[in-house]
Amino acid sequence: MKFGNALVLSLALSSVGIASSARISAEARLAQAAQERKLQTQDIQKNACFSDEDFTVYFKGKCDFDSLVNRMNLKVQENKYCINDGKEEVMLLVGEAHPDREPYARMKVDQMCQKAMDDAMTLPSKSVPWEKVANKGANFDKQYYDGNTFWNEEFETTYDTIVPGVPSNRLKRDAERVGDLYETVAERLSFQWPEVDNFEQCELRAAMCCWVSDRQANDNNGNCATPYDSRCLNADPADNTEICGVDMERSGTSSIFTDDGFSFYPGNSEGSTHCHGFAWGQDLTEPDYRYAANNLFYVSMYDHMYQRGYVRNVPGAPMCGCLEKMPVVTRSDCTEIEALEIWKFEWDADAGTEQFGTFTASLDRSEIDFNACRGAGRNNDLESFYERLYREGRASLEERQMVKRTLVGNDRCEVGREQMMELRGREEVFPPVPFATDGSEHYLITSSASNLSNSAYNNGILYVTSRGDVRLAQASDAYLPRAKWYFTKTDNNGQDLGEALITIRPTQGSIGDNIDHLASNYHGHVEMHSSDGLSGREKWYLQKVPDSKDEYYIKISGGTSAGDVFLSVNSDRNIDLDPRDDQDGRTRWTITDVNA
Repeated sequence: MKFGNALVLSLALSSVGIASSARISAEARLAQAAQERKLQTQDIQKNACFSDEDFTVYFKGKCDFDSLVNRMNLKVQENKYCINDGKEEVMLLVGEAHPDREPYARMKVDQMCQKAMDDAMTLPSKSVPWEKVANKGANFDKQYYDGNTFWNEEFETTYDTIVPGVPSNRLKRDAERVGDLYETVAERLSFQWPEVDNFEQCELRAAMCCWVSDRQANDNNGNCATPYDSRCLNADPADNTEICGVDMERSGTSSIFTDDGFSFYPGNSEGSTHCHGFAWGQDLTEPDYRYAANNLFYVSMYDHMYQRGYVRNVPGAPMCGCLEKMPVVTRSDCTEIEALEIWKFEWDADAGTEQFGTFTASLDRSEIDFNACRGAGRNNDLESFYERLYREGRASLEERQMVKRTLVGNDRCEVGREQMMELRGREEVFPPVPFATDGSEHYLITSSASNLSNSAYNNGILYVTSRGDVRLAQASDAYLPRAKWYFTKTDNNGQDLGEALITIRPTQGSIGDNIDHLASNYHGHVEMHSSDGLSGREKWYLQKVPDSKDEYYIKISGGTSAGDVFLSVNSDRNIDLDPRDDQDGRTRWTITDVNA
């Protein structure tokens, strides 16, 4: 009986031992497999020619498997007994022997490269945190990119000087750190992307700045001149675009005084404005992404503020921000990054805990160049550069189309403004012309002015002389062919500009072909041109006069100085452009079908 009890107890203990042994084996299975892989890797590495000695190789260009293989093709030639080629040597060193395992070898090298890139963008010893750029705190960075701070708001002056005889607010002194950073690190170390609302989640992978003022003289940019106190108070940058409008809702927190609404700038009413931007592709291993913050520093602080003195923002918009937060403009200049990078791969023969070797990749050095963008069809043009990204498969069709909502193209401001309104569910800014735009109908264009110096021309009609002088004729001259006008829908080098923009032309054959388009020169003097060009000065649109049954404003599309956009008659019956409606009838017109 005791024996039987002992046997039962023994069997029970044996069962516990078996279960425990099985449980330990299950828990150790992964560790055992890992150990086997390490031993397998060690065995594979032994077949490499250089596995038992430390070495370092460098190569330039892209960090990837193929570039490392090309470099190892040279390395294996150093050992006359080595029968491996570069690819075989790399695969053996990373623990892959069979040719079918090449995708895994590529993945391992890619992981090394990605870590090297991440380290170069984040480690303090290899990158520049954005808070160290201006080195004035996060609020300064935000305010600067909104168009504020003393970098934007001040200009050099001899008044209120701290040191007698030495001007105050000298830009090169106040922003000296910007110049120092460019000379020392901006062309060799990665800058970290700023944590500023203006640049948060740039959906289109593009950013842009638009400046409206110039604060620095004698730099061959803008019209700021000396003496500063009399010739730089309201100086302008070099004009390279037209501001079509600002959607304050999309500008976000940068629209300081209101978070909703629009502001439109017909013609060139915004004055001289300079826009410059950059973009990068979908591949986050490319230099244009990894050095995007360097490009931001170069464009926004060094090249334009420090070098040229360009400052201040378009009202209601940030001075700089993601492209989708910026004003709708006709175009923008563009800078792209080109980087020569030297990559370093170090092999440590016994770095692993199990005495097998490891590769470590790092970015040894980089040489960064800031160049005018090479675009599709045009250089130094942000929209064309984005078109190139699209053609190279680095941006999607949808992204390209979204970019064109901000960079609308020459003579396309009216289309851009209509898109702004439609996207927000508003009515069209300028509805389609309510007259024939195929040249099939002719119209009299009659002025509402009734207080001209010669009353015989009150309520006269638009007329062009045989020499191309645009005047007001008496209403009784309505039978003259050159007093009859027709409208044609216009385009921009084949691009549809919608139904709003037209050309205005006198009866065919009534005047020479070289002067058959109603137009304006840059200074707002109305004249006749030979063709519909790309300046905007031959394109017109109609806008209904508020609270008037049949009166229209006839406005020029763009390309003129100041705010001169309204077709107008002066007291001597000459036709020019005016910046506003003075309520005297001179900028108001009625349009009637001659056959009605």
